[in-house]
Amino acid sequence: MNPVLQAAVGSILRHILTMGASYLVARGIWTEQEAMTYAAAAALALLGFGWAIWQKSQAQAKIEKALTLPANSTLDDLTP
Repeated sequence: MNPVLQAAVGSILRHILTMGASYLVARGIWTEQEAMTYAAAAALALLGFGWAIWQKSQAQAKIEKALTLPANSTLDDLTP
C-alpha cells in the first residue's frame, strides 16, 4: 500500500476513534489519558486487521488468476 495513503487512512481512522473516545470522556467513563491510549491502540489494531485482509484478498486474486492461465505460463504472465 502507498505510504501516503496508509498515513491518510490511519489519520482518518484515528480521528473517528477519537470522536468516539471523546464521547466516553464526556460521560466520565474514561479519562483523557485512557481515551488517547485506547484510540491509538484501536487505530493500530484496525489498520493491522485491514492490512491483513488486503494481503489475503490480493493473494486470493493471484491464485484465481493463476488457475485461469495455460499450463506453460510463467510468473511474468501472472504479475501485471
